[in-house]
Amino acid sequence: MVRSFLLVFLLFIFDKVYTQNLSLSEAIEIGIKNRTEIKTGSLLLQSEQMKNDKIKASWLPQFSVAGDFRYNAILQQSVLPIGEFGIPGVGQDATTTVAFGVPFNTSVGVDVNQKIFDPNKKIDKKLNINAVNNQSIEIEKQKKDIRYVITEAYYQVVFQKEKVTFSEQAVSRAEVNLENVKTRFASGTALNNDVDRLSLDLSNALIAARKAQQDYTFAIEQLKYRMNVGKDTKVEISETIQSMIQSGDLQQTETSPINTSILKEQIAMNNNELMAQKATRQFVPTISAYGNLSLLALNENVYPFSYVGIRTTMLLYDGKQSNLAKQDYLLKQRINQLNIDQLTSDLDFEVRSARKSLEQAQLDLEESEKNVNLARNVYKTDVFRYEKGNLVLSDLKNSEFTLQNTENNYLTAAYNYLMAALKLDKVLEK
Repeated sequence: MVRSFLLVFLLFIFDKVYTQNLSLSEAIEIGIKNRTEIKTGSLLLQSEQMKNDKIKASWLPQFSVAGDFRYNAILQQSVLPIGEFGIPGVGQDATTTVAFGVPFNTSVGVDVNQKIFDPNKKIDKKLNINAVNNQSIEIEKQKKDIRYVITEAYYQVVFQKEKVTFSEQAVSRAEVNLENVKTRFASGTALNNDVDRLSLDLSNALIAARKAQQDYTFAIEQLKYRMNVGKDTKVEISETIQSMIQSGDLQQTETSPINTSILKEQIAMNNNELMAQKATRQFVPTISAYGNLSLLALNENVYPFSYVGIRTTMLLYDGKQSNLAKQDYLLKQRINQLNIDQLTSDLDFEVRSARKSLEQAQLDLEESEKNVNLARNVYKTDVFRYEKGNLVLSDLKNSEFTLQNTENNYLTAAYNYLMAALKLDKVLEK
């Protein structure tokens, strides 16, 4: 018996320890940490940042070594016109065969190359800086998108949790009403049909409560999916719909929005400007220095030699390709500017529209709060009147029906308010 009690106690403690009771900010933090797209984006950012190091490394001296270890089994022979040398006793047309070289021929050399001038160096650096900035913007956008989807899932859990609470309250009301009518039936002041009607109400309330609990469980699973946590992880929320509405995070400011799409379009326009500049520099020469130090071994004799030089490369004519490329990039810049103008106009409209929706949602919420408080007071009074025999059952049921509708309207208004605030956050990219 003691062992069984200890086992149950340990399971209870284990369950409490491994159940995560999360606030919205904690859920977002876990989600950003767990989601794979953020990890992938960070790796892509590191890859873009490494390109800066590659550009720097290309301006360091480049060393290479080459060796040739050769054994000449048969030396190549050449024909010499020895008659042309005026040797006494040798005819003018006489020739002889001579083999040049030695059996063992070994050479080892070190080459070095150093860039001196590249007209595209600064442009390439700026292009890569833009690539890094673009990836950084993309990561921030992904974090915000994850925040939005987790927030929306969290709001859905809060909404469903409130529905569970209201449905449990409806069950309690139905149980109290059934007990009251049974008491009145026993005293002869109520009909058996009244008992059946309230028994049916209780049954319907229990069905609604089970449905609300199922919806809440599904909402929790969706939140866990958005957070990318294990399916066996137990998650509970620590906030209520009232606490979230009263939270300072929902107070919207009039700050100017910074839109990711506009920032990325600006970077694209700058890239096209840089590429247009790069196209005009195709005819600017590139300059590099080079050098060599080698050793040549012929049999047992070693002969060192070396040289240095400057190499320049310049394009003379490319069939107007550079000019055509420049014109193309200039056209793309104009397209980028038009896109920026349209995105700015769209953003202005979306901000004004979202603010209007939030203002209307707040008015609906305030009105719903007043209505639900009034409906609860009316129902409480009607219950008292019914218990005293001053109200018929049909009027009590109408009052209860009105209360349920008012509570549902309040939940819907509260949820709509939270979603309207989230929509404004999305537009402002907060």
